[in-house]
Amino acid sequence: MALPSLDSSLQGIPKSVLAVSMETKYQCQQCHQVLRKPVQAQCGHRFCVHCFKLLTSSGPKPCEACQQEEIYEEPQSILNSNEAFPDNAAGREIASLPAKCINGGCSWTGCIKEYEAQHEGKCEYERVLCEACQVFILRSEKERHSERECEERTLNCKYCKVSFNFKQIKAHDEICQKFPMQCKDCGKKKIPREKVCALLGMGDMAKISYHGIFQIYDYFMVFYVKIINKMINKKF
Repeated sequence: MALPSLDSSLQGIPKSVLAVSMETKYQCQQCHQVLRKPVQAQCGHRFCVHCFKLLTSSGPKPCEACQQEEIYEEPQSILNSNEAFPDNAAGREIASLPAKCINGGCSWTGCIKEYEAQHEGKCEYERVLCEACQVFILRSEKERHSERECEERTLNCKYCKVSFNFKQIKAHDEICQKFPMQCKDCGKKKIPREKVCALLGMGDMAKISYHGIFQIYDYFMVFYVKIINKMINKKF
């Protein structure tokens, strides 16, 4: 019979998770770990559903366990995805086995069923790989590492909003057109680079920054408005 659609993304549960010695009947014949969602081949040997599907993905295979035990016999010892079934009895027995967390510093205990549902892949003491810098860190520190410590993290410039690698922060600050600078002409600070980098005219006497031009423009506009107002008041 064909195997039903089961979650087959994981191989067996590490043997070290068991809080008791593992019996061989609970061991996957392929990954040699504790059976996860066990299936039984027609020869009687058990496999994780993930391992069995992977093993037979390219077609029927001879059972190596049968060969090692010298009980190989065709066609029973031929592994075929269409001739295996979920071993629910073994699954229930395994689910009730006592378990413990294997991560240093964690005191969690329970049964295999609780381990799979509540603790596996969630333990804060588990060391996980940072995909950016390839360094192992505690799961509990992953967020802080990604935001503050990872040498390969991506940052967004708070001035121009452009994204860049953390290692390029100094290089970006030197070319960012929105980076705040101080005007050499008037001493005014926090002016975007794009407004102070261009100089007009020739020689030192003619150097005027863009923001300086706007300041002069504003000054004369106020001056002319005052003159016009005086002229209007005198006329009327």
